[in-house]
Amino acid sequence: MFLAPLLASLKARGDAALPSAAMIRVAGNFYGTTIAGGAYGYGSVFRFNPGTGEVTVLYSFEEGAGSPEGSLIRDKKHNLYGTTVAGGITLVKCYCIDR
Repeated sequence: MFLAPLLASLKARGDAALPSAAMIRVAGNFYGTTIAGGAYGYGSVFRFNPGTGEVTVLYSFEEGAGSPEGSLIRDKKHNLYGTTVAGGITLVKCYCIDR
């Protein structure tokens, strides 16, 4: 049995926690979403640098914005797009993270 080495560890509040979908690769880094963690505890969009092992929270979702749902997608300029669920009176919201 082959066990891959641990590349990074996601912690709790203030960090990315509970990854919610597959990461995507953009320009050598990996990007993903979590349904918890971030500055407010409602999820985050994060970047993982495989060269350094560093995890950086790019965006933290606030109460009422919903939690990220599903994988991110990117456009030709490498902007990232995703959706949230259960955000206030609107059940689904779309968001964009400019790179």
